[in-house]
Amino acid sequence: MAAGVAVQSQYYDPFKDARGTLYYYLQNWFFEGYYGNGLGICGVSDAQMNTPLGDKILYPDGTKKGVGLGLAGQDQTQPAVAVAAMRNRITTSTDKCTNCSSTDIFIAAGVAQNSDLTPAIMQLWTPGKLRLHPSDPNGITIKWADFFNGADHHVRFQLKLFSNDAKELQNRGWYVPGIAWVEINTLTTGAYR
Repeated sequence: MAAGVAVQSQYYDPFKDARGTLYYYLQNWFFEGYYGNGLGICGVSDAQMNTPLGDKILYPDGTKKGVGLGLAGQDQTQPAVAVAAMRNRITTSTDKCTNCSSTDIFIAAGVAQNSDLTPAIMQLWTPGKLRLHPSDPNGITIKWADFFNGADHHVRFQLKLFSNDAKELQNRGWYVPGIAWVEINTLTTGAYR
């Protein structure tokens, strides 16, 4: 979760990422429309905070939208609320990863921190999982290469940022579980934004 906060905070500018600024209104109008520009240290939109936890965010006309899940919270410009929202964003997906290795959980968290991995996808994968490296306790149980081969390039980039920030946290004394870094490096090869 700390790595997810670190990734999103790389783009945080308190003079821009706040309601009432011209930047917020221009971003809101030009890029996000109804959903609102991401706010606070975790870049969480108003629509996410106003939608029940795990529910798909609705269009104004009431239709379902497949990208983005509700995080249910208060004011995401407050750091404590933003961190809780990041935890919700990640755990709505990682909690669905049954009997997964620490590497699976790490990859899922790295992708979910930017809302590119949904609990529905995790539920589809985990019942029929295949351990690709049975002798490696830090190996992967999900064919992540299939997911990343069909994903946008920014998804690889998000996992790369997440991995870099996790390694930096580990260097500073934070606990990071055993991760198959070779697999992570393979999945993030060629990452660019």
